[in-house]
Amino acid sequence: MTEEFVALMVGLDRLVDEAKPEEFRQLPDGLRRRLIVVMHAHMVFRDLCARYDAYVLRERLPPPIANLSN
Repeated sequence: MTEEFVALMVGLDRLVDEAKPEEFRQLPDGLRRRLIVVMHAHMVFRDLCARYDAYVLRERLPPPIANLSN
């Protein structure tokens, strides 16, 4: 994963974990809808990562190669 992608995921983690409903309701409708889509996609991504990690541990697979170009 690139550093930018990791930074994006960390930022989304904070956004999802620290979201305050009253602040969220004050956002413009279009922005709120886009944010819901992004937050949902991020939660799905976190779930897939957790499932993959559990699969790797269960099957005792070696960790994936992070960067093939090195």
